[in-house]
Amino acid sequence: MPDSLAPGDRRASFVCLVGFIAQAAVLLVATIVLTYKTNSEAIAAEIPHMIAGALIWWILWGIFAQRRRARLEQFETEELRRARTASSTGALFDEGEELLIQRRRLQWRIRWVLPVAAVGLAIGHIAIFANWYFTRRPELLSKPWPKVEYPHIAMFAVAAIGFVCFLYSRYTLGMAKSPQWRMLRAGGSYMMGNALACLAIVVAMGCQAYRENLPQVEIIVAYGIRFLMLLLGLEFLINLVLDFYRPKLAGEDPTPAFDSRILALISDPTGIARNIAEAVNYQFGFEVTSTWFYQLLKRWLLPLTVFTILALFALSTVVVVDADQQAFIEHFGRAPAADATPLAPGLHFKWPWPFDALRRESVHEIHEIVIGTHKDEKDEHADAPILWTEKHEFVPETMLMLATPESVQDVASPLVGGAPATRPDATESSAASERGKAVGVSLLMVSIPIEYRIKKLHDYLYRYQNPEAVMEAIAFRTLTEFGAGQDIYGLMGPDRAKFNTRLRDQIQQEFDHWKLGVEITFLGLQDAHPPPDSDVAKTFQSVITAEQQKEATIRTASGLAESMLTEAAGSTQRAAILDEAIQRMNTLQADANADPPAVSAALQRVDELLLGSIVRGIAPVSGSAAKLINDARAQQIKLVSEKESDATVFANQLVAYKAAPDVYLMRQYLDMLGSALQRIRKYVVTTDRKASKLTIILEAEQGVGAPLPDVDKSQPHP
Repeated sequence: MPDSLAPGDRRASFVCLVGFIAQAAVLLVATIVLTYKTNSEAIAAEIPHMIAGALIWWILWGIFAQRRRARLEQFETEELRRARTASSTGALFDEGEELLIQRRRLQWRIRWVLPVAAVGLAIGHIAIFANWYFTRRPELLSKPWPKVEYPHIAMFAVAAIGFVCFLYSRYTLGMAKSPQWRMLRAGGSYMMGNALACLAIVVAMGCQAYRENLPQVEIIVAYGIRFLMLLLGLEFLINLVLDFYRPKLAGEDPTPAFDSRILALISDPTGIARNIAEAVNYQFGFEVTSTWFYQLLKRWLLPLTVFTILALFALSTVVVVDADQQAFIEHFGRAPAADATPLAPGLHFKWPWPFDALRRESVHEIHEIVIGTHKDEKDEHADAPILWTEKHEFVPETMLMLATPESVQDVASPLVGGAPATRPDATESSAASERGKAVGVSLLMVSIPIEYRIKKLHDYLYRYQNPEAVMEAIAFRTLTEFGAGQDIYGLMGPDRAKFNTRLRDQIQQEFDHWKLGVEITFLGLQDAHPPPDSDVAKTFQSVITAEQQKEATIRTASGLAESMLTEAAGSTQRAAILDEAIQRMNTLQADANADPPAVSAALQRVDELLLGSIVRGIAPVSGSAAKLINDARAQQIKLVSEKESDATVFANQLVAYKAAPDVYLMRQYLDMLGSALQRIRKYVVTTDRKASKLTIILEAEQGVGAPLPDVDKSQPHP
């Protein structure tokens, strides 16, 4: 039977078949190959999107092919009925609806196949999103985003796929304006969605190829395509539910539930413009769309748009390099040679985009990276003081391991003039570790900003994909190695300036070794404190307080010692020398085998230091020692004078004794009684043997301590 009897259905089924073959056999295969070659998550997300579009074309092809067969069957039935009516011959039975098998199959497909296909497509969209969200997405979040290989090739290949999708969707959407081909809008709208997804992938590939510092665009596109699949799946289910309550006219072609209204807004913007024009006409009360200005704008809108695009395309050939910048031109994405001279500030020309791209950087501007991320100025805690003992997760810092010396130091005695004992070296620490003693290490939270400028642009742009990340890694490694040999007390105290200078020189050497093309202008230790977790900072603060108290006690004792030594000998140096001489003298005197001349020399040395020596030019000692010596000398003179006086008196007494011994002895006896009984009450009793009474003479010049009894003087004393 000739196909010319149903040319519209034949054409529609052919369009659907071509769309299925093109999207399944050509575009889908190309997308899979690109995904395998480029390792792009965005292109991988487009694969199920392409598969769903191919399935929609296959479903529509089945509907239009069955409708074509039903119309041919209807035509044959009518021809047979007309022939029988013309020949006036009756049939054994009349042909009823039960004989129209193809029509019943078409109705069955419209009633059951389309809803089931819509449900399958909706569940498939949601299942694909759920599978990606719960399996692939956690894997992507746990490691760095995969790097896209060959972004330039991928960009042009995806652009070709998207261009084919765009042209074919526009062709099918034009056919869908006819009522008999309205169902083609489902496939055309979905293919327009494929074209828009390809456009987004092209933008992402372009950012990856020409702007390496914008890799997040590919991430956004990959996530966007996945969420678009979820949105379409939910829309298909909603359309399916609404179709049950939507009134239907007899003979009207059904609207499939997978005919996306969201994609129709994008694929057929003229409908939106028509609605806006009708709303404007209604608001103004006259045909605004029929005015000359609207018609002029409608006529010249496309040429003006094309002219604007061409003007922008032409302007991409002109580049301006600022005064503080240098730049390189990449031709077809290829990096310039290592010895190429960068573009100086000024006006330059290049090929239009995308043939040439410009990479520029400010070579005079000071850039900054921070080892141990510092807080953001916009943070709510930016102006708040931060204490060591308080946790501050909003200021993440780097943990650094440092050496801790022995806390107990041998303080040299000022009497001997020695120097303070040095801290243990690496050999002592190694020996201590071999003995089972733990080697002292400390953890310190640090934040070090590094300010730099670019001195060789080619090395900075093209030697590494992310130079700042390489700089941070090298600086952190150098800081870790360099800090392991530093003293925590010196780093947090007086040695910080030396630490900054030496660390800057060492990091600069590493940067030059790896040819990063930068020059460090400033490096400084910004934060340095113990970890605030688990009371480490509080414990460290208590240790620092104890150390300070110890230092204060030592300094107080040293000051007291200096004060005592100065008061005793006049100066600490004289006291130290005198102490050494006295210790030597005591040692020699305690040694029975000591050489007598050495002992005499030690005694003479002490005497010279105490009393002074004009011959040796030694001044006498001063201070309390000089006072003691002078007091001893005065006491000596006094004692000698007293003894000499006693000797003279004794000589005179001896002469007197020899002249009159009895008189001398009696005088001495009376003098002794007078001196001994001077403060004692005395009673003189005289007796007269011839008298019969006792006479008592009482000296009463001074009153006695107790009252005496009254005595009757007329009565004699018994």
